[in-house]
Amino acid sequence: MANKKGHKNLVGKRLPLFSEMLKNNSLIREKETVSWYNNEIKTVEFMTGTSLWYGYGIRPVPIKWVLICGSKSNPDPVVIFTTDLECHPKDIIMGFIARWPIETTFEEARRHLGMETQRQWSDKAVERETPCILA
Repeated sequence: MANKKGHKNLVGKRLPLFSEMLKNNSLIREKETVSWYNNEIKTVEFMTGTSLWYGYGIRPVPIKWVLICGSKSNPDPVVIFTTDLECHPKDIIMGFIARWPIETTFEEARRHLGMETQRQWSDKAVERETPCILA
């Protein structure tokens, strides 16, 4: 195998699925206290690591992932990614929590106001219509 032709592999062995990581008690879990939704102070248990995100035909991108383990109040685990490898896991979690109200606003605008992706031909038309819908 040492004389293998072609490019060197950019990616290594596939990581286990996040669902498998949750079942593996030998993996290191960390805990942090964060300001959760509605300013509730909550201790979250998570795992973190770095890996390469890739697909066929695109160059691999290094990412840092945080796997928030489920709790009694929220049993579903959550996986969050960032391309900022220096970012602390607590900051990644806090960024996700801070973004959630924005996502909720978009969802409510779609559901209640029928607002979808604007399909006008000019930027000015998009800038005119969106404020009219939200007003």
